[in-house]
Amino acid sequence: MMLFIRLLPVLVSLCLAVAAILLRCSRKRGIRHPIFTDATVVSKVTQMGYHNHSTVELSAPVLRYHTEQGEKTATYRKYVPDWQYRYKIGDTIRICYEKENNGKFQICHEQSDRWKSDLLFCVAGTILVAYAVLLIQYY
Repeated sequence: MMLFIRLLPVLVSLCLAVAAILLRCSRKRGIRHPIFTDATVVSKVTQMGYHNHSTVELSAPVLRYHTEQGEKTATYRKYVPDWQYRYKIGDTIRICYEKENNGKFQICHEQSDRWKSDLLFCVAGTILVAYAVLLIQYY
């Protein structure tokens, strides 16, 4: 039991590092053989939907991007409430699309995910450094 308590900071930091890696790798959610490209927001599609037991307006961007077969315009599948929608017409977004089905795409490399992943790595590293300093100091 004492060994487990001694190694608990190392286990926590390993779990945080694994979570950071999974957060970085999960950006292509369901896209097999992804091809990365830049897309331009050309318009916004809205529809009514339910969010937190109330009817709200949901929005999704319409993106134009270049594939191997030519230019493609498609609507993003994930609708968000209008107050969470952050894209403006003319914005450039990094996406990954499927090679076989170029109409299926996912917005990749969102800045919030990158920031969260970097924070998890920093916390994991800080825990390991603090543990090493305490281990050297007291043993």
